Amino acid sequence: MNHLMKTFITLCARASWLGKRICGSKFACPSLARARGIAAESPQDLHGQIRGLGAESPVRAGRSTARTRHTDRKKVHAGIPLLAALAVLAFTACAPGAEKTGAESAAPAAVELTDSFGRTIRLKNYPERIVSLAPNMTETLFLLGAGNLIVGRTDYCDYPLEAAKIPPVGSITTPSIEHIVSLAPDLIVGSTHFQKETLAALENLRIPVYLSIVRNDDAGDAGDSNNYEEIFDTIIMLAKLVNKTEEAEKIVSVMRQRKDAVEQTVRKAAHKPRVYYMISFGEAGDYTAGRGTYISALIKSAGGLNTGDDIEGWKYSAEALFRSQPDIILCGTSSGGPGAGNLEKLRSTAPYNRLRAVQEGRVYGIDNNLLDRTGPRNIDGLEMMAKIFHPDLFPLEPSQAEFFPSELSPSELSPSEFSP
Repeated sequence: MNHLMKTFITLCARASWLGKRICGSKFACPSLARARGIAAESPQDLHGQIRGLGAESPVRAGRSTARTRHTDRKKVHAGIPLLAALAVLAFTACAPGAEKTGAESAAPAAVELTDSFGRTIRLKNYPERIVSLAPNMTETLFLLGAGNLIVGRTDYCDYPLEAAKIPPVGSITTPSIEHIVSLAPDLIVGSTHFQKETLAALENLRIPVYLSIVRNDDAGDAGDSNNYEEIFDTIIMLAKLVNKTEEAEKIVSVMRQRKDAVEQTVRKAAHKPRVYYMISFGEAGDYTAGRGTYISALIKSAGGLNTGDDIEGWKYSAEALFRSQPDIILCGTSSGGPGAGNLEKLRSTAPYNRLRAVQEGRVYGIDNNLLDRTGPRNIDGLEMMAKIFHPDLFPLEPSQAEFFPSELSPSELSPSEFSP
């Protein structure tokens, strides 16, 4: 029987290799490839990789020696037709698309959604192991009460604090595919900066991937209605994937009310300040949110005018900044932002210390993750900017300190410390 099993393994190996050649897929059997990490280029290579499972080489498995008893040879020969049939069955069962045939295809999927790229994602069951490759998706899953489903996250997924306990799989743009596979996820979620090479690798492994991208559409002077609707849609769609629709509807309802309240209030403003969002400056280069970016639209919704709208994209210049002379400068205070740890640096760096907003004390620190990440905390960033732009319309009382979800306190938003 040992010889019988060896012959069976050899036939399966050749069937898998043949399936690869016919189907043009790196893995003829996706489930086997995911489980064992097999990426063979020939039946010999494949057999070498599964040798640890107890198989010998195809040559040895098919060799009859003088010591082989006649009765065993007859059993083997009699069993070969059956083995061939089993190998064909194994091949057809593992071939791409095999899961969509037969009785299984008639069973309705637990979830069927279309993502931002028009890709249809079908899940037979709600996911139990999710790898999040975007900070905004991680934050949303935790807010929905599904953070316990996340088994992997990027190095940048740092909110809420519980996210730090989840094993990282690398950066947003270059996650470790090997590490992701080792976590055995049944769903991967991603957003902005997701690379097509990463998607191709994960699709090749037959791991479902859901992508949600909030477009950088300029909503004009009216604000950011279209973009915010896409954030709401992201929350709702992600909730459907984890069976948290009711929770999502409540979250979106509250966010919508808060957003509408801000936009209605800023309409009363007699003046809209010109705002410069400082991503970086000095040796790191001058970068801001240009025309058509999501942050530009957020500034408008908060009742400001984005001075970066005279460019497209993100690259700016100190000369253009001096020409525009913004009324307010916003500095990001999270890791990597120009205000991280020391907003005073802006006052001591030429020529930026000669900007009117710096000299008159109108430089404000803000957690840039509230603006950069297109997720549920954007509403906190919107409200915070509205209070900075229009303190007369949004008076800040000491009792409102809990309004700020980041490490900032109301006193840190005071421009007094930047006074010349």
